[in-house]
Amino acid sequence: MWVSLGEPSVGLFVPLFPYSGEVPSELTTMYSAINDKRHQVYDYTDDNSCGYSCGRNVDHSIDTHALTGEYYGESGIMQYTFDIDNWAFNQYDRFIADLRDGTRSLTELRQDMIKWQKKIAQQAKKYYVNETSIFPAIEDAYVNSDNPDRNYDDFLSVRQDDRISYLKFNLEGTTGKQIQSVKLRLTESTNGMAGDTNLQVTKTIDPWNETTVTWNTKPSTDGKVYGTYEGGQ
Repeated sequence: MWVSLGEPSVGLFVPLFPYSGEVPSELTTMYSAINDKRHQVYDYTDDNSCGYSCGRNVDHSIDTHALTGEYYGESGIMQYTFDIDNWAFNQYDRFIADLRDGTRSLTELRQDMIKWQKKIAQQAKKYYVNETSIFPAIEDAYVNSDNPDRNYDDFLSVRQDDRISYLKFNLEGTTGKQIQSVKLRLTESTNGMAGDTNLQVTKTIDPWNETTVTWNTKPSTDGKVYGTYEGGQ
């Protein structure tokens, strides 16, 4: 089931499995983090709720721009909380698909649920406190010099010198904002073909489309390296 932590306008929805019999300890302190966000939106001083018209429920002004930006969910607190919710929903869908293989005993099922919801709670809380927006790739493909006119848009592959992968992100809503750091998260294949290839992250300066890009039509880059990963880490 999905549980709303705190006030839905500034809080998070998190997945919990009643069958696990446990609530991740990370969620027991989420109230204070959510209350900090609430103070950015609502003008009140007493955190206690003592009825409909006193404490935190007293009449007070609301900073709608801090909450939503110029438009509902486009910016402000809502943008990154919606991003985190969407991230959690995607993680949940993948986990449920994995559970459906039917190979776990009831004990193993419960243990995996406990482990998974704790991991999600830890990451969601970290994203929330740090006001992290999550941008899934909207397009992805790779090109291969061995087949320079072929398009590969079904998965990503990187190999030294002869394979390059491309990812495209929609960064709408970040204009004018100060970005403190960026992390690219990739999941390595488990099909036995994964290796220790070193990766470099660059930026394309030409348009490309995941269904048409090939080695012969691959976009140019700005020549800068924005991040590296050493295989085998």
